[in-house]
Amino acid sequence: MIWDRSSTSTSVEASFSIEIVYEQVASGSVTTTTPVVDNRFIYEGTKLMGLSAEGEEYFKQSENKELIIPEGTTEIADGAFFVPYGYEGEKPDFLFFESLLADYILNNLTDEEKLKFEKENELFSAISEYNIQNSRLKDYTVKFPNSLISIGRGSFASLMLTGDLIIPNSVKEIGSMAFTANGFNGILKLSNSLSKIDIQAFAGNQFSGGLTIPDSVASIEFNAFFSSGFSSNLVLSKNLKKIDMMAFAANQFIGGLVIPDSVTEIGMSAFGESGFTGTLTLPNSITKIENGTFSGTGFTGELYIPDTVTDIDYNAFWDCNNLTSVSIPSSTTYKEVASGGDDPSFPTGIPINKR
Repeated sequence: MIWDRSSTSTSVEASFSIEIVYEQVASGSVTTTTPVVDNRFIYEGTKLMGLSAEGEEYFKQSENKELIIPEGTTEIADGAFFVPYGYEGEKPDFLFFESLLADYILNNLTDEEKLKFEKENELFSAISEYNIQNSRLKDYTVKFPNSLISIGRGSFASLMLTGDLIIPNSVKEIGSMAFTANGFNGILKLSNSLSKIDIQAFAGNQFSGGLTIPDSVASIEFNAFFSSGFSSNLVLSKNLKKIDMMAFAANQFIGGLVIPDSVTEIGMSAFGESGFTGTLTLPNSITKIENGTFSGTGFTGELYIPDTVTDIDYNAFWDCNNLTSVSIPSSTTYKEVASGGDDPSFPTGIPINKR
């Protein structure tokens, strides 16, 4: 699902056939190896598949507004809460959607791929619209147990959840689009067991405070935190290697930013329009700064381009008007004039000092 939940006329209401179904599970103490007992949810062993009919009704009427995932849950399935109970229509192919999202944005798909992608997007948008219109879990907070290991693709997408989002340290994997397009407005705390932040996992929220990427994280994928809010500092993992296209774009971070020397890849528009009010420290491990990587940010002071950088593309630091000067290796190439709708690498009028 594209993060802004573009409206669609597709209707899914006719696809629902609600019947009360009670899960028959042996009772006993809940562990990670015994089935979880809670008739509001559907389980396969310790894997939470979604809400039951009883659960849909319970959360619709509850005044508590807390979605507490039962202790003993180890996995949450793809689309678990996104797809309502009783939905009998065609379900989105999360893996296919994830694999082509970036190429769709870049207009790199064949006509056949584009048609299939747009069909998938219609499915996402239709279910999203149903969830919004029916206020499924709207304004609920969510709390996870310390038994949880994996959160599936799109599992909490487009539910308008709110408050803080605390991912326990037991969680090792969060799928693409897992929390996209909600209403989270509190802090986001990530598990220190994650190795990557997947595609569009937290995009389209209004988180407050800062964001710390745990040192366990080596990769931040496309659109991971696109338009996710924030109002304080961004601290990156000391072991981070990859920051993909638009990973942190369209946010309101403050302060400076230090990109660690472990980073070897920073994608197009990775930090475009992402705020900041302090200095930018670039790593001595990158060779190119892509189109729009830092465009429209508020970084201040002198910008020092490391000796390892050989090429700076169009728009890379365009509209970074709070910079006072640029120190750049004499061997580094950059775009001095606009071309074909692309702006120069640096804002006009800022002193560029070659060394």
